[in-house]
Amino acid sequence: MGVRKLKPQEYIEEFYPGSSITPQTVRNWASKGKLKCERTPTNRLLILVDDAANESTVQKLVSFLES
Repeated sequence: MGVRKLKPQEYIEEFYPGSSITPQTVRNWASKGKLKCERTPTNRLLILVDDAANESTVQKLVSFLES
């Protein structure tokens, strides 16, 4: 499917729903290299999410639960 680009708040809503993680925490992770990111021409931060990697992780979890 490819790479999706999410705003920090969208990243939190998708991967950490209901948590107390803030957009600033996500920006800190990106600046430390823990998350892949890019900047827009207006200097906004976008988190790069590789759907193929997420899919394989989900497949591993499903296989584990089925065994």
